[in-house]
Amino acid sequence: MEKIKISELDNQSLFDLGLSKERYILFIDDIGIKKENINTLNELLKTREDFFVNISSEKNESNKNNISGNDLLTALPEMRNLIYHASLKYPLKNISIFSKLINLRSLHLYGDLPKDMELKPLDNIANLESMYIENGLTLKQDVYLSMRSTIREIGAGIFRMESFDKNPNLKKIAILTGVSHEEEMPKKLPELEELYIEKGKNIRSFNFISEMKTLKTLELNNIPTLKEIPNLSNLENLTKVILTNLRSLENMDSILNHTRIRTLILENIKCFNIDMLSKETAPRLKYVSVISDDKNWDKRTKKLLEEKGYKDYNDN
Repeated sequence: MEKIKISELDNQSLFDLGLSKERYILFIDDIGIKKENINTLNELLKTREDFFVNISSEKNESNKNNISGNDLLTALPEMRNLIYHASLKYPLKNISIFSKLINLRSLHLYGDLPKDMELKPLDNIANLESMYIENGLTLKQDVYLSMRSTIREIGAGIFRMESFDKNPNLKKIAILTGVSHEEEMPKKLPELEELYIEKGKNIRSFNFISEMKTLKTLELNNIPTLKEIPNLSNLENLTKVILTNLRSLENMDSILNHTRIRTLILENIKCFNIDMLSKETAPRLKYVSVISDDKNWDKRTKKLLEEKGYKDYNDN
C-alpha cells in the first residue's frame, strides 16, 4: 500500500482519496490534523474501511488549531486500521487508550511499548482481526490472542513457538525480527495462508517452510543467513512469493521450478537471472516484478520479461 501524508491536505483532497481504487496508508505526522478536517477524515474512514491510519504519540503543543498525538484516538472513532508509533517522549503506558475504538479491525503497535501489556482492555473491540506488537509476544499475550476467535493475523518482533498455543484460526503471521523453535510452526499453525519473515534471527533452518502446506503467500525480507530457498514442492496452494534484500541468496530453484506460483516479486536478489525463467518449469507464472539498485537495469529487465510473456505485477 502507498503511504500518503495527509497532515496538510484540505477537505477536498481528503474526499478525493476516497474515490481512488487504490488502498492507502494515511500518514499523520507530528503536525497533526486541522480541526476543520476531522469530520471529513472520519467520513473518509467510514466509507473506505480498507484504509490504514498511521499516527504517532508525539504531540504538537504549539498549534492549537490541530489535533495530534493520542488526541487523534478520540477524534477519529471511525478508524478501522491503525498503525501506532509510541515515541520515547510519549511512550505507550496502557493499551486501554485504544479500547474506545470499537470499529478497529487492525491494531499495529510499534516503538516504546510496555514489555508485558495487558491485552484484556481490547475485549470490547469485537471485530479485531489483526494485532501487531513490535517488541514480541509474551506468553500471556499469546494466550489472550489465541482465545480471540476473530484474530486472523498476528505480527510480532519475536515469536516463541515452544510456548505458542496451537491456533487454527490464524491465516497470517508476520515475524518482524525472529522466532525460536521454528520447527513447531507447521503443527501449531495448521491453517496458515500467509507467512512474512524479516531478519530471521534465531532461525536455525528454514526447512520448516516445506511443511507449511496451506501457505498461499510467502514473503522473505532482509534475512542475511538465507542462502537457499527450501523445497516448496509440497506447498500446492502457493501462488505468490515476495523476496526482498536477500543478499546472501545463492539458489532459488525451488521457486522458479514451482508449478503453481502465479506471482513473483523480487527486490535486490542478486542471484536472479532472467534466463532462469521458463514457462515449462513454472507454467502458471504470470506476474513478475524485478527491482534492483540500478534503474537502467530494471528497465531492460522489465522489457525482457514482457518479451517472454510476463506482466509486471505493479501494472496489474
